[in-house]
Amino acid sequence: MKFSFKINAHGQPQHRDLRDFVRLAQRAEEVGFHSVYCIDHQWLPRERMAGYTTDDLARPSFPDAYMLLAAIATATSRVRFGPQVTPIGLRRPVDVARWGATLDQLSGGRFVLQAGAGHQRSEYANFGLEFPPFVERFDRMLEGLDVIRRLWTEEGPVEHSGTYYRLEHVEFWPKPVRWPGIWLGGSSDRIRGAVARIGDGWAPAAPQHGALGASAYRSGIEEIRAQAQEHGRTGWIGAGLMVYSAVPGDDKSTRRVAEVLRRREDWSTIPEDQLLQDGPVVAGSLEQVYQRLDAYRQSGVEELTVSFVPIDDIEETFRGLEVYAEKILPRFE
Repeated sequence: MKFSFKINAHGQPQHRDLRDFVRLAQRAEEVGFHSVYCIDHQWLPRERMAGYTTDDLARPSFPDAYMLLAAIATATSRVRFGPQVTPIGLRRPVDVARWGATLDQLSGGRFVLQAGAGHQRSEYANFGLEFPPFVERFDRMLEGLDVIRRLWTEEGPVEHSGTYYRLEHVEFWPKPVRWPGIWLGGSSDRIRGAVARIGDGWAPAAPQHGALGASAYRSGIEEIRAQAQEHGRTGWIGAGLMVYSAVPGDDKSTRRVAEVLRRREDWSTIPEDQLLQDGPVVAGSLEQVYQRLDAYRQSGVEELTVSFVPIDDIEETFRGLEVYAEKILPRFE
């Protein structure tokens, strides 16, 4: 199982030096992580963010993911990188295609697109965008990804007249160095079905109180691959997962993470032991962390992305990278 690292550039204090995120990407590459991903949101409600950061959220920070990815592209040489995930309904597909192709060119073919349908009403409404029902957001995502695929692969001018997007004689150059791949986040039946039809990989987010535990993950990826065969697809579909983590083996860090998690109202009444053992963050002794991650490996996860809580503690995040590189990654080689 390969390990990747996710940068959460939101939920940060106003004085944060954004170059810290580039340094984190560089260090992740140096110590052996496979890929580096960056969260792509324009806004998240405070009640959701409260469980991951110690920041007061009075002035929530949301730097642009693709600008950070451009900096990461030129500051690294080996890791793959990309958004995790881009809500297609909040971005014009032609822009995502342009950004992705440019980043792939900048990096010599290391960009990968992870995409989703979008799920936060306020992220749409606060910017004056309609928040349609999930079925419509899902269909918009599928059509948008088809536009991106065609722009990346077709040699001639692209024409598209669909339900949500229209292109007339679009010349799109330069193309990506190679096919970047399109992975889908989310775990609904529709998303899994979309992965089976068009996706290069499945990359759902962290487990929420067992909602996506190891057994559920195994069922999900097996179902996806079986459906892909029914659709006549022969290529391998990658299996990814993103989890949050405390620094393994550090009781002080573990207890601090529990305090942060309980800032979120819907987690505030959950007993601490249950929150740490079965909740959204992988925490505890080195052996406990290993066993929980190994359960995912045995369930079929091939690329596990880790992000550290509290997300606004840069020094703790650097320390987490070091501990994972020294104590956890070697056990999965």
